[in-house]
Amino acid sequence: MAAVAFETVEQDVLSLKLDDHNPRLHPDERGVSQQKLIEIMLERFAIDEIAESICSSGFLPLDPFIAFRSTDGMVILEGNRRLVTLKLLLEPKLCPARYAEKWSEFRKRLPSRTAAQIRRIKVQVTQDRAGANVLAYIGFRHVNGVLEWDAAEKAAYIAMLLEAHGWSYKQIADSIGSKRQYVEKWYVAHRLVEQARADHVDGFEQMRRQFGVLDRALQSPKIRDFLGVTFPNIPRKSRRPSTKPNRDLEDFVRWTFGTDTDEQKPVLEDSRDLTKWGTILSSPDAVRYMRTADDPRFDRAYAKSGGLREGLLDSLQGAADRLEEAIPLIRQHVSDPDIQRAVERCADYFVQVLRYFPHVQAKQRITVRDDRAS
Repeated sequence: MAAVAFETVEQDVLSLKLDDHNPRLHPDERGVSQQKLIEIMLERFAIDEIAESICSSGFLPLDPFIAFRSTDGMVILEGNRRLVTLKLLLEPKLCPARYAEKWSEFRKRLPSRTAAQIRRIKVQVTQDRAGANVLAYIGFRHVNGVLEWDAAEKAAYIAMLLEAHGWSYKQIADSIGSKRQYVEKWYVAHRLVEQARADHVDGFEQMRRQFGVLDRALQSPKIRDFLGVTFPNIPRKSRRPSTKPNRDLEDFVRWTFGTDTDEQKPVLEDSRDLTKWGTILSSPDAVRYMRTADDPRFDRAYAKSGGLREGLLDSLQGAADRLEEAIPLIRQHVSDPDIQRAVERCADYFVQVLRYFPHVQAKQRITVRDDRAS
C-alpha cells in the first residue's frame, strides 16, 4: 500500500462535519442531515462507551482523525464515532431530547481540563476523499487492521470501493491484505442483503444484523444452490446474487433469521447447525414440510431431509475407523483391566447393533440372542 500524504491542521471540533457517506451507514441512511447522523450514531454506534471513557480517564488522541475539504466544510472520513462523542460532550443540546439527560450528566462529569483539550483537535487532511491511497489506508485499518469493523461494515466498505470507485476484487484484496476469494464472498453476502431489502423481504434487517451467520451460510454449496448464488468473479453479475424465484429468498430469510416483526422465529435455532441446514434446504420433502407446517421445527425438517440417516452413517463409520486404529494396539494391552472394560463396553453396543442385522451375523458366523421382546 502506498504511503498517504496528509496535511495536519488544528480544527475546532464543532466546526467539523460527520461523513454522511460513511460506509458503516446503511444505504438508506446516506446523505441525511448532520442532526440525523448524530441520532443514528447514538442509536447504533455505542457512543456512550467512548463518552464514559473520556469522562473517567481523559481524552487520548492516539488514533488519527482523517478529513477532506468539501464545499460545505471539513468532513471527517476516519473518526466519526469519536467526533460525535466530542461534539456531544461539549454541546449536549445537539442530541435528540430522549438522550438529553444522559449527555447533560456526561457534560457535568467532564473535567474542565478535558473540555478545553477536546475543543480543538488535530486533523489529517486530504484533498480527495476518493483517492486510491486514502481509501486503501482506511480499508486496511478497518478490514484487516487494528480497528476492525464488524463483518457487515467490512462488506459495505468493499461494496463502496467496487460500485462507487470501480475497484476490482484483486485491487481491494491487495490493498487490505486479504484474498480475492474472501473479498468476493463478503460482497456477494452484502448484495444478498441489499437484494432482500430492495424486494421488501420481511427479515432482511435480521439478516443484516446476523451478517456473520449469512457469511458462513454462503460457504455451504447446498445453501448456495437453494438460493441460486454463485461466485462469478465479476462484481456486476453479483448485484442480485439470488437467481431463484423470490419465494426462495423470502423463505430462506424467514427460516434462517426470523422476521423483523418477530412474528415468526427462525427455524434454524443454532448457527452451529448450518451444515445440517444445507441438508434440509437441499431436500424437497423438508422444504415442502417447512412451507406447509404452521410451526415448522428444525429437528423434524432434518428428519424429513434424510439427515438422520447421514448422521447415523457418520457415527457408524467413525466408530469403525476408531476400532480400526485400536486393533494393532490391543495385543500389547490385553491384561490391562481398563482396556478389558472398554472392550466389554464396545462388545455390548455392538451386540445391540447386530440384533438388527441377522445377515451380518450369518456372514460373520456370530450368534446373538434377540431378547428385545422379553
